[in-house]
Amino acid sequence: MDDVAMVREFYAAVAKVNDMPWQSAVGGDFTFPGTTGPRPRGIGLRNWYARQVTYASQVDASIYRVATGVQHLVDPPSALLRPGFAVRVLRQARKGRRAATVRR
Repeated sequence: MDDVAMVREFYAAVAKVNDMPWQSAVGGDFTFPGTTGPRPRGIGLRNWYARQVTYASQVDASIYRVATGVQHLVDPPSALLRPGFAVRVLRQARKGRRAATVRR
């Protein structure tokens, strides 16, 4: 294998690994009205769910642990979408939103 082919193969493999963390990192940009460029499909739903996870993390340590594991690339992003976890997030997010409102 020549150097050019090896470099292409390496960057193609890295792109697959980096895709989800990159999408997570830049997805929040689209919460700001001034952000320009094409909106990724489903970004509104992803950002909404990320907010719910953040709210729920304020009141449920097990949600916080999973979310932190995903943020630190220890756990796969799919951990945030397991049905039981998602239900717990949605229930706990209501408590977290109320707690955030009281603290203001």
